[in-house]
Amino acid sequence: MKSSRRRGSRREYPVSQRKPSHIKSKSGLRYTDIQLESLTRGGIESEDLTIDAETLQMQANVAEEGGYAQLASNLKRAAELVRIPNDRLLEIYAALRPRHSTFRELSEISDELLKKYKAPKNARFVLEAASAYRDAGLLIQQSKIS
Repeated sequence: MKSSRRRGSRREYPVSQRKPSHIKSKSGLRYTDIQLESLTRGGIESEDLTIDAETLQMQANVAEEGGYAQLASNLKRAAELVRIPNDRLLEIYAALRPRHSTFRELSEISDELLKKYKAPKNARFVLEAASAYRDAGLLIQQSKIS
């Protein structure tokens, strides 16, 4: 995280009401700057409505402090996913469907997540899915691309 002032704590929950200036979008637009008028005149882009990684991490810290470990873990994974283009995320999602990928293909996705996108939690998640699919017989045996 960039600064300790945006760490997040239970005292700040709900952040949107107690610390709205700390919430920003992927484009850098502050939560408080998103207005209906801007939306109706086309002044808001999709990245203006996409949460940034730092805000997700702050929310994860609040959840963790509140004793919601699973929610915190999910928010931390989501913070990593913000760096990945939406088109690639959809491809990864499709590859993770049962009987849509080989173990090797899922392993390559895991490596990509780790090396290209610096997303170790998601890389581990995909590798765990690949192993579980292998154990359950839910992988395809050959690559779809020949």
